Amino acid sequence: MKHATALVAFVLAAAAASAQFPYGLSDPSAQENFRLGVQAYHRGRTPESILLFERVLSFNPRDPLSLFWLGRAYFKNGLESTALDRWEAAAREGGRSLLIESFQEFVSSRRAVEPGMGRGGYVSAGEIPGLQGRETRFLRPSWIHPLRDGGFLLVSHGTGEILRVDVNGVVRARFRGGVGGFDRPFSLAPAPDGGFWVSEFQGDRISRCDKDGNVLSRIGGGKGRERLTGPQYLASDPGGFLFAVDFGNGRVVKYSPSGEFLLEFGRSSPVFPGFRSPTGIAVRDGKVYVADAFRKAIYVFDDSGNYLDSFAEGSLLGPEGMTFAGNGELLVADRRRVLAADTTTYEIRELYRSPRPAARLVSASLDANGNVLAADFDASSVDVLSDPAVVYGGYFLEIERIRADSFPVVEAEVYVRDRFGNPVVGLDQGNFYASEQISAERSVKEGETEARIRTETLAPVQELELVGRLSDTPGVSVALVVERSPGIDAYRSEVRQAVESVASGLGDPAEVFLVTAGRVPALQGTASGSSGGPVLARQAISAGVDPLWRFDAALRLAVSTLTERLGRSAVVYITTGTLNEARFEGPTLSELGTYLRNNGIRFYAVVVGDAPASEAVRYLAGTAGGGVYRVWEPAGLGRIGRDLQDAASGRYRIRFTSAADPGFGRSYLRIAVEAYLFRKSGRDESGYFAPLR
Repeated sequence: MKHATALVAFVLAAAAASAQFPYGLSDPSAQENFRLGVQAYHRGRTPESILLFERVLSFNPRDPLSLFWLGRAYFKNGLESTALDRWEAAAREGGRSLLIESFQEFVSSRRAVEPGMGRGGYVSAGEIPGLQGRETRFLRPSWIHPLRDGGFLLVSHGTGEILRVDVNGVVRARFRGGVGGFDRPFSLAPAPDGGFWVSEFQGDRISRCDKDGNVLSRIGGGKGRERLTGPQYLASDPGGFLFAVDFGNGRVVKYSPSGEFLLEFGRSSPVFPGFRSPTGIAVRDGKVYVADAFRKAIYVFDDSGNYLDSFAEGSLLGPEGMTFAGNGELLVADRRRVLAADTTTYEIRELYRSPRPAARLVSASLDANGNVLAADFDASSVDVLSDPAVVYGGYFLEIERIRADSFPVVEAEVYVRDRFGNPVVGLDQGNFYASEQISAERSVKEGETEARIRTETLAPVQELELVGRLSDTPGVSVALVVERSPGIDAYRSEVRQAVESVASGLGDPAEVFLVTAGRVPALQGTASGSSGGPVLARQAISAGVDPLWRFDAALRLAVSTLTERLGRSAVVYITTGTLNEARFEGPTLSELGTYLRNNGIRFYAVVVGDAPASEAVRYLAGTAGGGVYRVWEPAGLGRIGRDLQDAASGRYRIRFTSAADPGFGRSYLRIAVEAYLFRKSGRDESGYFAPLR
C-alpha cells in the first residue's frame, strides 16, 4: 500500500468585498520589517513606518501589499504625490483595487474641487419623515437649527414642540415649553447663555429657554409697540441681539440680549415701500436681510433698521426662511426650491428643487456635516440634501490605528471625512459595520493524495461597540513652536505672554509641548495641564535666537510628537509673522499643510510683532483649520483653546472581540470597517499583528 502524500495547499478565497492585496512575504527579514512597519504606523510613528516598508521592498520591490502600506504612510506624512505613485505601483503589481481607487479619488477630488455650495446644485441624500407608520414624530416642521454634533433642533409647529434630532434622524429629546407649553412655535435663535429663543405664532410671544428647553421668560405680550402679532422667523447676531419678524404687524423688532424692546423697522418710508408679507430673516456682518413673500424680494438693512438695498425683486416664488452657510452664502427656502444667494453680487442660483409638486420648503440650514436640511412644512418631512460628489463618491474612511495589546479584544480608531476632507461628526454605533479575516482549513483526499485547503474570508466581527468619539473625549494636545529668529529677540516679553496665555486657555486635561525652531529643532519641555505655561515660557525665552533657524524642521518635529497622542491636537506657532521658506529642506509649504491636515492637526499662529502675518502663515492656518491672532488679542488667546475644543473631529474608536487565529503574533490579520449615513458610505481595509507570544 502506498503511503499518502501530504500536500499542503493554501488557497485564498477572500470575500468579494475584500479589496486588499494578499500577504505573500516569504523572507523572514521582510516579514519582520513588515510587522514592525505596521505596528509603527498604528502607533502614529509614520516616518519610522516609511523606513521599515522601504526596507521590506528592498527584499521584494514588487510586493503590492507593502507598496500599498508605504503609500498610506506617505499620505499621512503629507507627501500625497509620492503616495499616489506607490498606490499606482501597487495596482500595477497586484491588479485593480477598489481600496486604492478610493484613496486616489479622495486625493484627486480634494485637490480639484472647492468645498461648499457646489455650483452644480445639491441632490437628495435621504429624508426624515415626520410620520412613520402609526408613529407621529413631528408635524409641520417650520425651522431647523443645526448643532455641532451633526444633529439639529427641529421646531415642530404642528405638535407644539422643539425636538432634538441626532445625525440619523432619531428624536432624542422633546421640549414642550413647561406647564404652559409652546403655542404653535415657529422658529428659534440662539441666546447668549447657551439657550435659545422660540417664537410662538399662535401665542403672540417669544419665549426664552435654557439649553434643556425650560422656559425662563417671555416677551411680546405688552402694549403698543411691544405687542407682537403672529411672530415667525428669528435671528440673533454675535452680540446676542435678537431680531424677530412680527408677521401680523408687518415689521421687524430688535431686542437686547436680555429681551428688552429696542426698536422696530420695516414701515413704509420715502426710500422703502414697507413690508407686505415679511418672512425670513438673517443677520451677518452688521446687516439684516429680510425676505418678503408677497413682494418676492429680499431687503437689506443695517442693524439699526436703516434701509440699505434690495435684490431678487420678482425672481422669487415666495421666499420664507433664510440662514447663512459657512461660506457666506445666504440660503433661501423659496417654495419648492432652495436657493443660494451671494450677498455681495446679489447673484442667486438654484441649489435644489423638490420633486414634490406641492412642496412648501419653509427653512433650509447647513448642518455640521455639510448637508443642507430643508423643512417641508406641508409634507411634514425634512429633506437631507448633499453635494453630488459626496453622495456618489461616498465618504473617505481611514483606519488610522489598530490596538491589539489586549488581543482578542481589538480597538480601531477610524477617521471619517467627506470627499472634500471635511470631518463627518455625530455617527453612532449603528452607523458602523466591521468584518475581519477568518481562516479555516479542511482536508481534501483524492486517491492517495491528501490536500489541506485553507480558506480566508471576511466575516462580521463579534461584539462590535462604539466606545468613543473624539468630540466627546476631554483634553487636548498642543505643540507650541517658538520662532528663534534674531528679530524675535525684541519681543521676549510678548513671547512669554503668548506661551502663558495659550497654555492657560487650553483647559484640563491638557498636554503641552514646547518646540523651538532653531537650525536644529529641539523639544525643550513638556507640561501636563494648563498651569504649565510659566515653566514653558521660561524655557522658550532661555532658548535664545539662531540666525539659521528653520520652521519646516520644527513643524515636522511638533507634528511627529502629536501623532502619537490621542484627542484633539494643534500646533501653535509663536512668530514675528514669517516662516523663512528659503531655508526649507525637503517638504514644500503645501506638503507641510497637507501633513497637518491628513493627521487632523489644526494650526494657529500668534504674531508677537507689528508686522502682518505672511501669506505662508495664513496659508497653513487656512489649510489645516485654525487661525492667526495677535499676542494682545482683545478677546484673549484663550479663544484658541475654546476653538480647539469645539472643532469637529470625525474620529471614532470602535472595539470588537476577534475570532481570528493570531498565529503567535506572526499572522497578518485583516479587518474592514464601513460607515453608513443615509445614502452615503465609506470603507477601508487594514491589518494588524497580535502581540508576540
